[in-house]
Amino acid sequence: MDILKEIDLSFRVVPSRYVEKPDHRLQPGELTMQHALGKTRAAVLPAGKKPKTREIVLGADTVVYFEARMSGRVHYVYTGVALVERRTGETIVRSDQTKVKFRRWTRGRIASYVRVARSLDKAGGYAIQCLPSIVLSYQGSLSNVIGLPKELLYRMLRDMNSRLSK
Repeated sequence: MDILKEIDLSFRVVPSRYVEKPDHRLQPGELTMQHALGKTRAAVLPAGKKPKTREIVLGADTVVYFEARMSGRVHYVYTGVALVERRTGETIVRSDQTKVKFRRWTRGRIASYVRVARSLDKAGGYAIQCLPSIVLSYQGSLSNVIGLPKELLYRMLRDMNSRLSK
């Protein structure tokens, strides 16, 4: 929600009845897009007539993909983002990928970090924005790793606005 507040969008949070199911046939980016779209379609919205003004439902899903231990290694953060305009049903679904390399950790550093970062509710179990950083480098969107790729969201909203203005 902090990223949406940064963008200065008017929004409200609604629950979704979507239940994520693993599908090992899909690549991580495809899986996140499937989940994001499922969340938008199962959003619990006010019943009744379609809205008179433009209302866009946003759904997102993040997966952290790594093959083994993360310390000193590279992993990838994928976020799928779906936008569905309620009146027209216009839909845009895309994903973003960020490559992240961790520093090497000691057990003491891990324990210290977990106490400070409160990271258990984060995809991948870490918060890139917390200091001292356990991340050595990243390529791609920092906001993707934090929770929502705002650069991708900007492009999608622009594209949605363009489509609906025709």
